[in-house]
Amino acid sequence: MTVSTTKKIYFTLGIISIITIWYVSSIIVNNSGIIPTVNEVLVTLGELLSELQTYDMILMTLLKIVISIIVSLLISILFACLSLINYKVESFIRPIISLFRTVPVVSIAMIVLIVFFDKDIRYIGTIVIATTVIIPIIYEGILTGFKTINSNIIDSTKLLSNINLTVLFNIHIPLAMPSLITSLIQSFGLGLKVLVMSEVIVNPPNSIGRLIGEYASYGELSYVFSWTIILVLIVVLFDVLLKKIKIKSWD
Repeated sequence: MTVSTTKKIYFTLGIISIITIWYVSSIIVNNSGIIPTVNEVLVTLGELLSELQTYDMILMTLLKIVISIIVSLLISILFACLSLINYKVESFIRPIISLFRTVPVVSIAMIVLIVFFDKDIRYIGTIVIATTVIIPIIYEGILTGFKTINSNIIDSTKLLSNINLTVLFNIHIPLAMPSLITSLIQSFGLGLKVLVMSEVIVNPPNSIGRLIGEYASYGELSYVFSWTIILVLIVVLFDVLLKKIKIKSWD
């Protein structure tokens, strides 16, 4: 049996274990307001997947997380390139990255509620929150990729030219791409989780987070579980897609 087959078997066993624990727990608790049964969630999931509004919300959420990742990517590339050019700049940027990494999401959400007080523009605040969480991951990924480039290549480059935009975009960024893709894979799942969490707090209209918050307050946990399954599936699909892109690009 190959390693790949063994991993798939144990991965499947892990999923079965989760479902089994959920099934047994729902029987023991015997209260749908605390832990809904597997059947209840499957029925609710079917209802959600049959409604057009569900797909509209999924597309809006994906649009927001993609915007967050693009903005984070541009800022991270800029910060990483400046850090590579001058170690003083890296030292200057480090506290900013540390601030983004350590400030609680709730604190940022409270500030966002004040700045974006109009409910029609609160979705911008959720993008801002997700961006602040994603930037440190992508920045560290790109900078690590820069620093792990073969020293012989760096030395050869220095003989031809100092670090400039042409060198950065033609040599450093392409060689750091594996680290960049890895950081994107890590940031998508975390970014989506933070985005939905921020929607629960900021409460923008027509958002998955707002719906989850409302269902939870009404004790409709079958809907909470169903939306959670949908979000998990989205993350898994994008994770698989990005990994395939990474493998095809560097095989």
